[in-house]
Amino acid sequence: MQKFYFLSLLILACSRLNEVEFNKDLNFDINNNIFEFTGQTSGSLFIAVKFSVGNLVRLNVSYVSSGKYSEESSVEKNGLGVIVDLNKGANVKLEFKYSKSSNEKGTVWMNPSTNIIKVDLNKIYKWKFDISKWIYNRDMNLTYSIENAEKNVKFIFEYKNEIEGQKVNNPFEVCHGSECKTDITTYDFVKGESYKIYVRGTKYLFPSFSFHDINIPDQDTDSGNTDSGNYSYYLSLNLWIISLILLLL
Repeated sequence: MQKFYFLSLLILACSRLNEVEFNKDLNFDINNNIFEFTGQTSGSLFIAVKFSVGNLVRLNVSYVSSGKYSEESSVEKNGLGVIVDLNKGANVKLEFKYSKSSNEKGTVWMNPSTNIIKVDLNKIYKWKFDISKWIYNRDMNLTYSIENAEKNVKFIFEYKNEIEGQKVNNPFEVCHGSECKTDITTYDFVKGESYKIYVRGTKYLFPSFSFHDINIPDQDTDSGNTDSGNYSYYLSLNLWIISLILLLL
């Protein structure tokens, strides 16, 4: 019975090694390069990859629902941004394919269009990639929320207004209860109030963008959408649990 208990813990620990958490930075390398999950809702899946070496890795995104779909893209030195269709019940698989043996590591951030991102008023929120390739017709938007704002703050909203010669409409909308405003460039958030921020793609285009407290310098740092280190924490914890279980068996 004791061995069965420890074996169950081992299986549970191993099953978490490639656990997908949305709106988190997940680490990948040549030996840990596959992420899989089942879609819980229908919409779009936003994927952002950070990697320091160009043309070493290709990202293959595939899923099976009513049919089978697969798309593969090269990860450049400045990273890769992809938006793909997401169906409820679909088995989604992301695989990072290395062209040669390498110790280079990267991170991938994922978030479905239906998953609301909670805003920290002290962070910069940024999507770094201009998207002009669409292979779906779902809602192409990211949604952020400010719940019970901790202070009065003015945000500045910026976006790329042209992609490959095509004009891009202002993608921002801020809603305070039932009152919504579009074409946002700045917005004053009031302490104690709650808001929704929408970033919408239009005319088959989704631009790079950022928004943040106007008093915070917008340097080229990691996106505020992400929470790095979470995945490496689980990996280290799981390896520790596996080692402990093997000693006790």
